[in-house]
Amino acid sequence: MTLYSFGSNGSGQLGQGHMEDTDTPHPVQFADPTTAPPLTDKVELAFGGNHTLLLDCASGRLFGSGDNQHSQLGQLPSVSQAALTKFVELQLPKGARPVAHIAAGWEFSVVITDDGAVYTAGKGPKGELANGNGDIKQHREFIKVYQFDYNRPGSQVVKAVASMAHVVVLLESGELYGWGVSRKGQLGLANASTGVSMRPVAIDFNAGRDAPCKAMDVACGRTFTLVMARDETQAQSVILLSNDKTMTKFAEDLSGLGDNVSDPIISVTAGWSTIHVLSQSGQLFSVGNNSHGQLGPSNKTALRFASQSAGTEHYLGISHSGSNFTVSTWGWGEHGNCGPDYTESRPKGELYEVFNGPVRAVYGGYASSWILA
Repeated sequence: MTLYSFGSNGSGQLGQGHMEDTDTPHPVQFADPTTAPPLTDKVELAFGGNHTLLLDCASGRLFGSGDNQHSQLGQLPSVSQAALTKFVELQLPKGARPVAHIAAGWEFSVVITDDGAVYTAGKGPKGELANGNGDIKQHREFIKVYQFDYNRPGSQVVKAVASMAHVVVLLESGELYGWGVSRKGQLGLANASTGVSMRPVAIDFNAGRDAPCKAMDVACGRTFTLVMARDETQAQSVILLSNDKTMTKFAEDLSGLGDNVSDPIISVTAGWSTIHVLSQSGQLFSVGNNSHGQLGPSNKTALRFASQSAGTEHYLGISHSGSNFTVSTWGWGEHGNCGPDYTESRPKGELYEVFNGPVRAVYGGYASSWILA
């Protein structure tokens, strides 16, 4: 399989061997092609402000590209430059287990190995590094900061996500843990008063609810966390964790989204200031900031998507008719991340077809777009 990238590339984060923005999908490159991973459909990507993490899930090998000025890609003795324009294999401390999950924020990276160990690297002045010490604001290599107890039933990590300055981890039990900036309620309202969580804390997303739920999926926006949850009767709901007035006004729009049992929710994603909910039938519901058409066409009833991903201020969706697959984008595409046809003069929310052919996954980053095909 091939991984394509396009969009913002000022630090080489697209992994194409240069530092120029591009509006056309091109294959990523590896610094050592002889050791490049096979790129099966089990690939995770995580995006920082100007760096990218790539996890080959089959082998647990981790690669990175882009800005490493603050060691967000860890310690790379054999690499002299501050920015990497091709993907290089990243190193964890000796004895670390294979990587199972990744997340990234503005200038930091989070790695979770298959035994539940959490490692962080880069710059994190507001608890993003989860080291418990407010005086240590940078890790120049990946340092182990936490250990999830995999001997406790249900404590296995199934997903890790991050936004600019907060991280959320979903456990098999349906529990959520998080760290980093919390003052906007993105780690639960109970943690908002502290402003910052320097260590992983349990996130209470059931506050004020009649029936307790388990989290099934999670996404992070700039100042909020979005939770897809299910109670013991299998009833679904979409929960917004935030006290940010710009986002809480959309909370009412989310009520009742999980009521249609014949068309259940399958995933949630979030941009910096947008929320996107995808149902089993492929229907997409979006709310939030629409200043650049981030919510897409005003009438999406005829659209059906098999998969989705949100970037900071843009969106990617996979649609298909039989064996014909199409990747469409919309939103703010000033760096080429919405494809070559994007212009500011065209109507907000217009769809741009950027790729046709068999597609396994799409990924949205910080004004960047990625296609695995």
